[in-house]
Amino acid sequence: METAYKPKYIQIRDQLVTRIKAGQLKPNSVIPSDRELAEEFAVSRYTAIRAVQELEKEGIVFREQGKGTFVSPSTALFGIEFKKTYKIGIVISDLAFVGLPYMNRVLKGVNEKLSIYSYNLVLFGLTGTQDSKTFSIEEIVEKKQVDGLLIDDNASPQTIAFLCRENFPFVQFGSDVGKLDGYDYSRVVVDTDTVFYRGVEYLVELGRRNIAFLQGFVSEQSKAYSAHAFLDALHAFGLREKEEYLCHGRYGEESGREMANKLFSSTSDLPDAIITNEDMLALGVIKEARARGISIPGDLMVLGLGDYLLDSPITTFKTPVYEMGSEAAEHLIQKIQPGLEINLEVEKVLLPELIVRET
Repeated sequence: METAYKPKYIQIRDQLVTRIKAGQLKPNSVIPSDRELAEEFAVSRYTAIRAVQELEKEGIVFREQGKGTFVSPSTALFGIEFKKTYKIGIVISDLAFVGLPYMNRVLKGVNEKLSIYSYNLVLFGLTGTQDSKTFSIEEIVEKKQVDGLLIDDNASPQTIAFLCRENFPFVQFGSDVGKLDGYDYSRVVVDTDTVFYRGVEYLVELGRRNIAFLQGFVSEQSKAYSAHAFLDALHAFGLREKEEYLCHGRYGEESGREMANKLFSSTSDLPDAIITNEDMLALGVIKEARARGISIPGDLMVLGLGDYLLDSPITTFKTPVYEMGSEAAEHLIQKIQPGLEINLEVEKVLLPELIVRET
């Protein structure tokens, strides 16, 4: 996903920084004028001005009215981070997750926001053991491959703790799986508890009492959190869980059919409603049910999550994941953009909306 494109004004900015670091432009010396830079790099004067403004925001140069723009004194340059990658990393705990409609919308929100600030997006897919995942994050930070990270909700507590200790800019996004105790960091997440509570409430109001849960998951952390949230919702309405009604597997339509097949084959006491945590899972459930002669929604009601499918008949929860990606990227940029740096950590929880359709 990394793109090699770098805006022209950033290229000019980087070239001037290289000259300063090499001693070609010394502290307190004047740098080329806007017109001179425009001619040298064959760009408009506006582009040249913008390049110099970047340096000025970072404290690398300063302007004197009527005299020009000068390299800051060596004392002022001390401690300034010259090297900006103008790259934002997004960490996905499983590369297979990238192909899902959910992640496509998140990435669209992130990309459109980054383009406004001329940042490029780099995708990091962490696979393998938990040790290798933690090492990968350490490598990203130590080698300064990006200026900041967007971390999905499957990130381990060790990863979150490491980033906080290193004071590396990051924002977590995804489902609200809870915040790591003892650490202050930013999150832009969707209220998962509301999905299950409102879903069970809706089904109970329609007389459904035997409610199953089919869950796709990437990490044990998200699996455990969602399962507990579903069970809490059942208990809130006086319902008891049945072990055979709780199914876990991969994401996607095929996985939905597999879990539904296992559920329908394992019990004679069929559920009268199923809640899933993804629309593609719900679609798989519906296809398997109809293949067995189970009517939807007469015998079985099905709820999805996401509202991703075009012209979908599925009753589902619409989650503002595009907005989540956009807002997470915006806040991360506010933390790292020269002249905009903020120290305040944000905690934003977005609410899903129940969309009632045919299932």
